[in-house]
Amino acid sequence: MSEQELFKGTAYYYANYRPGYPDGLIYQIREFANKQDTLLDLGCGTGELTFPLCKYFSMCIGVDPDSEMIQWADKKKNKYGRENCTFLNRSAEEYEATPSSYSMIVSGNAFHWMNREMVLDQSYNLLEEDGRMVILAGGSLWSGKERWQKDVKKLIQSYLGQKRRAGTGIYPKGKKRHEDYIQQSRFRLSEKSDYTFTYEWTVDSLIGYLYSTSFCRQGSLGEDLEWFEKELRHLLADRHLFEKMEVTCFYLVKSKH
Repeated sequence: MSEQELFKGTAYYYANYRPGYPDGLIYQIREFANKQDTLLDLGCGTGELTFPLCKYFSMCIGVDPDSEMIQWADKKKNKYGRENCTFLNRSAEEYEATPSSYSMIVSGNAFHWMNREMVLDQSYNLLEEDGRMVILAGGSLWSGKERWQKDVKKLIQSYLGQKRRAGTGIYPKGKKRHEDYIQQSRFRLSEKSDYTFTYEWTVDSLIGYLYSTSFCRQGSLGEDLEWFEKELRHLLADRHLFEKMEVTCFYLVKSKH
């Protein structure tokens, strides 16, 4: 299962239907930055974290292994006039730059798809002395606790099987926690905290979100797409689609142990 295949065909929906990061969380990340010079966003997608942060930094680089994601990030860059942003079609593992090039590195809800040990080691080298790294880890509808979320999951399973999909494969279970990799890295964990907020979906925005995921891509549904969407709209009719979202935030500092 390659990184390029995980989200194939989802970029339009990713760019238009992924919930944005709340202003309060962006403020916390900005305040954690030691300097606001150069920012690197690993697994940037279509810029969901890059764009709200880029106004605080002189230069921002976003990298992602999915070329369609990068194309959409460039479209958004031109739309918003963010000339200090550059987007590159690279995986986090493949990205190379001069050591000590960045004052801050961030990774949104994508770090779990990476070779985390390698990326932490490379990120440490790319940061300036006392540079900072922030890793965000959020949940997904698949693991949601609300009744309507469980019903949507059951519907997806009726079309795509009981196991959670990950692109053309199955989502691997038993992965080590982010904390395990961080503790084994050269970084010092400055803080771990949870940022919680409430998000209200519409039926259309929820469907768009599902098509942006690796577990419910349109490509996976194939010829069943039309029937799936009809059933989903019927299932969600007249429901209040509120979700309590929680983002776990890891704040790392480059420092000698």
